[in-house]
Parts: sequence; C-alpha cells; structure tokens
Amino acid sequence: MTIQDMKWPVEYIKSLVLMLCAFCLSALIGVPLLAMIVTAVFAYLMVFSDIDRSWIPVSVVLLLMVQNLIIGFFGHMSGQFDQLTLLTQIPFVYLFLLFCLFLVIGEIRFSIVTFMVLLLVICILMSSLRGSTLSEMIYQTRNMITAYLAFEVGRTCLKERSQLITFAKNMVAMGLIMFVSGITFLIGKFPLYKVFGIENVYFAKGTLNEGVYELPPRFTTEVFNIPITRMGSLYYEPVTVSYFFAACILCAVFVKWTNSRILRASVTIILVIGLLLSGGKGGMLTLGIMIVAFILCLILNFLPGINFKLGFWISVAAMMAGVTLFSEFYSINYAGPAKAHFDTIRETTETIALNPMGYGLGVGGFNGGNSHTYTESGGESALMAVGYQIGVQGVISFALVFITMSMKLLSRSLLVGKRYVMMSCFIPVAILGVSIFQLNTLTPQGCVPLFLLATALYGKDLGENDEK
Repeated sequence: MTIQDMKWPVEYIKSLVLMLCAFCLSALIGVPLLAMIVTAVFAYLMVFSDIDRSWIPVSVVLLLMVQNLIIGFFGHMSGQFDQLTLLTQIPFVYLFLLFCLFLVIGEIRFSIVTFMVLLLVICILMSSLRGSTLSEMIYQTRNMITAYLAFEVGRTCLKERSQLITFAKNMVAMGLIMFVSGITFLIGKFPLYKVFGIENVYFAKGTLNEGVYELPPRFTTEVFNIPITRMGSLYYEPVTVSYFFAACILCAVFVKWTNSRILRASVTIILVIGLLLSGGKGGMLTLGIMIVAFILCLILNFLPGINFKLGFWISVAAMMAGVTLFSEFYSINYAGPAKAHFDTIRETTETIALNPMGYGLGVGGFNGGNSHTYTESGGESALMAVGYQIGVQGVISFALVFITMSMKLLSRSLLVGKRYVMMSCFIPVAILGVSIFQLNTLTPQGCVPLFLLATALYGKDLGENDEK
C-alpha cells in the first residue's frame, strides 16, 4: 500500500469542506462565532455520521496544520486583526467537543488516567481562586488538559490495525506537505510570509508587533553556537512544527504504512531533514529521548532478570538523567538563545520554593500579574509554569497524568509485543520530560499529533500480519 492508495470517504470530504469554508470565511469577515458554530456541527457529524472513526484524529491534525495559514492569509486579505484571536482556538474547541460527545455517549470510560486528571482539575480550580483574568486562566487550563483530551479521543477512534494505517498514511502525507510548504517559505523568506499574513497570526496569538517588518526572533537560533534560520512552514512557528515532524517521523519509521522499503526510507529522510531545518530543539529532544530509550529498553531485555516493563522504567530514568546532564553541559558551553530556558528552570524553582502552593492560575510568564520576572515565573518552561501557577501538588498531579498514560500504553504493549506498540509507551513521559525545557510543548500544535499517534499504536485489534 502507498499514500496514493488512500480512500477519502465522501461524507468526510463534505463535512471537512464545510468546516474549512466556514473557517476561511470567519477569518475573512472577522466573525469567529460562525467558525465556532460550524466547528460544533462538524464535531457532531464526525461522531454520529457513518464515517470510519480513524478520520476523526486525521481531521484534528489537519485543522492544527492549516489553522495559522487560514487565519493569516484570509485575515491579511481583509485586514482583520482583533477578531482573529478566537479563531486560534478552533482546533482545541473541536478536540474538546469530540471528547464531550464521546463522554456523553459512553465511549470514554473511567480509568486511572481519569482519576489523575480529576486530581489535576481540583488543583486547577483551587488555584483559580487567586488567578489572573478569565481568558488567561482558560488558556492555561487548555494547555494542562490538551494532552489528556487527545489521549482519550485517540483511544476511542483508533482501535484497529486498519485505522492505524489510515492515520499513519495521512500523517506521512501531511508531513510531506509541511516539508514542501516549509521549503517554499524558506526560499520566499519574510516577503512571502508577509503575503500569507504572519503579522495577523502573531497578533491573534497575542504577540503584538512581531512579523510586521521582519520574521519574529524565534525564526533564528543557535545550535552548538551555529546560527541558523529556522523553518516555520504552515505552523508559522519553528518550535512547535518540530513536534509535528517528530510525530510524522515516528509514523514513517514504526508503522508499516507501505510495502516499499525505498519509499519508506525516502520519506523518513525527507521528514528528518524537515525536523532539522525547523531547528526545534523540543521536537529533536522528544524524538531523541523516545528512540534512544526504546533502543536501550530492547538491549536491557537481553539481560537476565529484566523484562520489558522493568527495562522501560530503567530506560526512562536513564534517559532523563542523561538529558539532565547534557542540558547542564549545553547550558554552560553552548546555551546562546536557549539560555532563557535554563534560567527559567533555576529561577522558577527558587520562586516555587517560596510559595509551594502556587501563585494562581494564569499568572506569571508572559501574563504578568505578580512581582516576579519572566524567568522567575515559568516564562520559558511549560512544566515550571504549571508549578508556578498551581503549586507543587499541581505539578505532581500533572506529572502523574502523563505517567499513568505511559503505564496504560505499557500494559497494552506487554500483551501485543510489537515494536510499534512498545514505542507508544515512551511518548507521554518524553513529552513530560521535554516540557521542562520548552514553553510550547503542551500546546495543541505541539503535543496533540504525538498523543494521537501514541493511542493509534495502542489499538485494541492490531492484527497479526504486521512485522514483529
């Protein structure tokens, strides 16, 4: 089977065209309510119409991929700015509505992961009593629960081997589109991004005055003191697009989506180049942790007395220790633009120690609302921002959500015993580990493709014809 073999259901195409047209029109005329209403209709159609469930996660990733392109291009055409902010939340709203619909019809069951999420929600509600503005609290809550929503929606929709193949093929295809688009934008540079509304996108995201006269600072970075111009592609964001490429690479490598080894290898090389051109250390670190830990786990299995479960936890601990030591070395010798991340970890830890219960939901970092500086309040670290806002108890419950997700995936991999299922176990803990170094790891564009992939690999009826 190849990418060309994909069959697109007619009902899915009709619903998707309706959704995208409403999205484009909303950005063009500045009426976000229209897109919100059609998003609700789209979610309902996807859940209750006779469409194979595998297309639901595909549609989630597709919306994440094109949201900034639609907001930027159509917003730029009509000169819209203020009315675009709500449109940046369309993919999350769609994911949230899918979760709610599946919950109402009884397809999402209570589990140990659900229990940990409830503990996290309690911590969030407690910290909201001394929180920032309502919009900031909603935004921060979104980042804390997005991974769980993707986990449950993915588990509900991707249960069979055929659904895994459909999802993987589409992920690979979208990865190639992202690569070609990224190369085009790299060649066209700022003038091309200007035409496609990069100023409008960053205004909608709340970072004013970026993308007006030149590319935002995040489009340049240093890796081992080597300056590079980064590829943002359709995300308009080099950091988060690296996570997208990481998910696509895992699909290309660990899922047998085609019988052609040459095609599989060629696509993998292209996607790796895309990841490198993004310069996104978060995506590189996530992919590196998963692959090295996975290989280490397989090696440990050859030792007497060590099974896959024990090898998994040893590998995770070893990789986290290795990443910590490497980060310390990198911060001392090569930090460059990454210095703010390491300063944030150190300074925010000291700040949290002064008030372990947290400073309130939605405060700190870019949001202000307190007497601490940007790097003292989790400004460049998603995990430290969680600790600053909802306290030590919140960080513990948050970490337990990711750990129990890995445990759920691990229990499945022990039953199936296949390489691609085993790889899924490492995704939640890898994302958790990387979130301490990166601010955007927990955003929908950052973590959703990876968590949907993890649950696709988890599927309950994977068949026996796949490679061991």
